[in-house]
Amino acid sequence: MRSERTTTTISLGWMAVGFGVAALGAALARRWAWRGTARKGVGLAEVMEHSPEPIIAHWGGRILRANPAAERLLGYGPGEMDGRPLVTIVAPEDRAAIAKRVEFMSSSFRPVPIREERLLARDGRIIWAEIAALPVALDSRPAIVAMAHDTTQRRLADEERRRLLAEAQAGVRLRDEFLAVASHELKTPVAALGLELDLLWRTLGGRIDELPEKLRHRLEALRPSLMRLSDLIDDLLDTSLVRAGELALHPEEIDLAALVRKEAARAHRRAPRSKSVIEIDAPQPVIGHWDPRRLPQIVSNLLDNAMKYGLGGPIEISVASDGVRALLSVRDHGVGIPPADQARIFQLFQRASSQSWGGLGLGLFLVRRMAEAHGGRVAVESTVGQGATFRVELPLAPQAAATEAGRMRGPTASPASDGARAPP
Repeated sequence: MRSERTTTTISLGWMAVGFGVAALGAALARRWAWRGTARKGVGLAEVMEHSPEPIIAHWGGRILRANPAAERLLGYGPGEMDGRPLVTIVAPEDRAAIAKRVEFMSSSFRPVPIREERLLARDGRIIWAEIAALPVALDSRPAIVAMAHDTTQRRLADEERRRLLAEAQAGVRLRDEFLAVASHELKTPVAALGLELDLLWRTLGGRIDELPEKLRHRLEALRPSLMRLSDLIDDLLDTSLVRAGELALHPEEIDLAALVRKEAARAHRRAPRSKSVIEIDAPQPVIGHWDPRRLPQIVSNLLDNAMKYGLGGPIEISVASDGVRALLSVRDHGVGIPPADQARIFQLFQRASSQSWGGLGLGLFLVRRMAEAHGGRVAVESTVGQGATFRVELPLAPQAAATEAGRMRGPTASPASDGARAPP
């Protein structure tokens, strides 16, 4: 029994050795077959033949071989590109740059970075393509193999995007020009109407109470409506100036606390039907250097916003200073602002709520831009249903950047790049 087991073990061992030798022999055979194929130069030719991307091999200014993908891209039949001058498939605008790259590769036998070039199809079409080129040995002779990736559709999409962007920018410029012209044209008749209304009130004098009640109410309603219209026109004009970068600042010494009291009284005249009570906490003067036309707009726009969205609740205003900055806070107890909208409301033509409360969505945009022009900033804290608090910080001293430039810069568009790259 022991002898039989020994014989069986020896037989299995020789079988394992036989299988190993066979596997090794097959591996060596495959390896030598691959080497033989590589020595014959079949590898690169097969890659070119089956590649879905266009590949062209050239040397000395002439095309040696083009794969089917390249022939389809440029509109040639099988073998028609072989032997043709390289310049016949290159757009005239790029021939000098490509000649420079070819010369570099031919002399150094080193590859060049990928870059976008314009190729010339057989029918005259321009085809944009990203070209990767490197020198190799093809059929035992030097050659430069160029692999192309068609980017024409991407280029067309980029050009369409630039065209649409240019049209949009032109539309914005026309809109701003219209706002500026319309504001100037509207200010004259509104100012004349205001003068006529003042003259009417002075003429009536103490006899206003002798008028019929219905007529008296109509006359009293004219003044806040006219004030509101005048403020809207001013906002339109200032918006166009801000966007054009033409709103000048002329800082003067101003008491912010006194200004807030004045604007609070004016806010009630603009909105006499509002039930909001304005509470002012400004125990001491806060003196700083600010523009006497723009600072009141910051305060009045914040008050108008609070009265509009405060739902008739109290409005609390505080004015303080930390010795370096003036600190202005305007709080209402109205609808509040969702967190997702708290950045949006400072943009042009945006409002705090989608509900119809009126207005053009310019007030908070101007508050932010005018605060920043003075070197300050504005922020909002709000909870939906619990109101909002707007906080403005303004440096007490005039800002060098604002006073030297003397203007509030509007947004500028950077020119679109044409995507061209420098030669290697």
